[in-house]
Amino acid sequence: MELPPIKTAAKQITIGGQGRIRYQSFPAPPREELDFFTNYRFRLNVDVALTDGVSFFLQPQKVGVFGNGETGAGTDVSLSSVNTTTNTATGNLTLHQGYLDFKQIGGMPLNLRLGRFEYIVGGHRLIGNFDWSQRGRSFDGGLLSYAIPTAGTLSLFTFRLTGETEAGPLPAGDRDLDTDLLGAHFNTALIPMSQTELTLINDRKLAGLPDSSRFTAGIKIEQTPNLPPLAFVSPLTGPIWRAEYYKQWGDRTETQEIDAFLYALRLGYRFDLPFKPMVMAGYEVLSGDDSLTDDDYGVFDTLYATNHIYYGYMDYFLAIPADTQGRGLKDAFVRLHLSLLDKGGLAIDLHQFSLEEDFAGEDALGTEIDLTFFAQVNKVTSVLVGVSKFLADEGMELLGRIAEGEDPTFAFAMVNVLF
Repeated sequence: MELPPIKTAAKQITIGGQGRIRYQSFPAPPREELDFFTNYRFRLNVDVALTDGVSFFLQPQKVGVFGNGETGAGTDVSLSSVNTTTNTATGNLTLHQGYLDFKQIGGMPLNLRLGRFEYIVGGHRLIGNFDWSQRGRSFDGGLLSYAIPTAGTLSLFTFRLTGETEAGPLPAGDRDLDTDLLGAHFNTALIPMSQTELTLINDRKLAGLPDSSRFTAGIKIEQTPNLPPLAFVSPLTGPIWRAEYYKQWGDRTETQEIDAFLYALRLGYRFDLPFKPMVMAGYEVLSGDDSLTDDDYGVFDTLYATNHIYYGYMDYFLAIPADTQGRGLKDAFVRLHLSLLDKGGLAIDLHQFSLEEDFAGEDALGTEIDLTFFAQVNKVTSVLVGVSKFLADEGMELLGRIAEGEDPTFAFAMVNVLF
């Protein structure tokens, strides 16, 4: 039987998606025991070019855990479950991204994006999509970018982060609790053989701090072309370097001012030898404070970063400053890559963590060792397997992160199909 042609106003429709399943133990474990579970992410995205310069992108996703009652005798009929106390949706079938793109507005190199979308600033240092999480991270807001000829690209963005509860197309919630983020980002290649990013961010009315207004500004300079975190499939060889510095200031409360910093440096080399060995070393410092209640607040907050790619696979330091109780963090690390396969290989990371300000007289946190194997099986399928070990020092015990005398282990295996 012949089907009638589909009528659409679209100029072009592109369909893609992702299925990702990960078998893993619990992250940031306090004890040695390995307790495994399986979680998943399924996404289907549709990118519709409506006409020249106007496009529409939609990406719903479903995330969950094997055995969570939505299969078998249970029927998954609800888009979300709602917390009856806060009227906030907590379900796992959500809209991850949905936005409108307007490109080359007025014939100029000016682009506008409106809706919900992922956004990354400073290599995930301040704002990232946290892709390791099955749920990921996206933002509601707008992005305006202008490509300045022979100079670089200037982007202005604004996001509404919190303040409303899920109750339909009208505002529901305390408007005085709205948390907003404003920012400017400039990306340029004016310095030869490198990419420079300048960032300024202002977020206000932070959770529990209605009088707060925080500013974060900084610079990141990195060699180009740069290597991805797992660089096994890249043909690039040669030096690897990256330097960055961020300053944080503003008002935390009516009586407490913010004065904090972050600096980081990494140096390495990928050799044009069998297995393309890559060696890299780095050092990072996030400022902390030994008194969180005086007039000066010296704790650097990593905002909405993807800290998973910086501070180890075991995720002991995802939420900074909460995970270090405001004492800051120092990380000295070494990374080794070996491309054992044409499209895959082995990575070994070693992190030596300590506090920037001591806690009860202790600053040593411990050593994390991450062993990761990656393989691109075919054009759409990849496999990632890893095991990690944390050799804890007394600082982790005093922070209440790891039980006394324990050296926890973390392990995972993940298959990812992306098209």
